[in-house]
Amino acid sequence: MSSRKRSRAVGRRLGIPAATVRSWLRRARDNPEALYRLGVQTVVALDPDLLPPPRATSLSDALQALAAAAAATIARFAPEMSAPQLWPMINMLTQSRLLAPGCSP
Repeated sequence: MSSRKRSRAVGRRLGIPAATVRSWLRRARDNPEALYRLGVQTVVALDPDLLPPPRATSLSDALQALAAAAAATIARFAPEMSAPQLWPMINMLTQSRLLAPGCSP
């Protein structure tokens, strides 16, 4: 499946234009080190056992670290959540700047 087809599929699933998905990916690729650092710092502070091993790319490392940070935050501060949503927590951890152009979290 081509990149454009994947973007369209993700866009349909989220109810947003494919161009928005492509823009998000470009922005996330612009600063994966800062995203990774934020994720790792949060995981280490809350539950080092959740720290993910390195992956193939800096972007996948950053996303895995942010997901682990979100899971650690939910486990520590909202363990009663029946179906935790990682993306809203990642949004909170990055202060809504995860995908903002030219910003680092």
